[in-house]
Amino acid sequence: LMDVGWWSAALLDEVGAAADPGHVVRTALELQACAAERIAAVAADPRAWRRFALTTGVSAALAEHLVRHPEHLAILFEDSPPPAAQALNEQVVAAVSGTGAGAADALRVAYRAALLRITIADVAHSAPFELTALRLSELADAVLSGALVAAREQLPAGAPEVRLAIIGMGKCGGRELNYIS
Repeated sequence: LMDVGWWSAALLDEVGAAADPGHVVRTALELQACAAERIAAVAADPRAWRRFALTTGVSAALAEHLVRHPEHLAILFEDSPPPAAQALNEQVVAAVSGTGAGAADALRVAYRAALLRITIADVAHSAPFELTALRLSELADAVLSGALVAAREQLPAGAPEVRLAIIGMGKCGGRELNYIS
């Protein structure tokens, strides 16, 4: 760790507060290997580092996402809350629109970026459970909208439009999803 120029005792304090400190360290070192300037910038900003440590310490999937998409480390610097339902839906739909065969990947990346914002608000800023559950439900709605757009784009030219209804039941219909719903 000491070979990494940005590593400090202050950073270790935040790592120690994470649910899985080892995962935080492993993720930081993986990012050092593929995105050294970006992880150094995160380490230089106490708020961004805290968000990084708490988020990667609680979610292996989000940690892996940041390694695959280090450009999303920029999300750690954002000071605004996750977008409201309408804006979130528009972001996800825009991410998949026009992507053709890459729509599934674009949808996955957009989902993880949105999930990262929700998780940061949850674990680093102590968002109330009810708000986090609502945001996760709104994300599920947005992903369904994005998937529908992606599916429509795969239809051959001139294909007839089909009516489709998605009914949210149980936790989804109650707008109270959690991370494993």
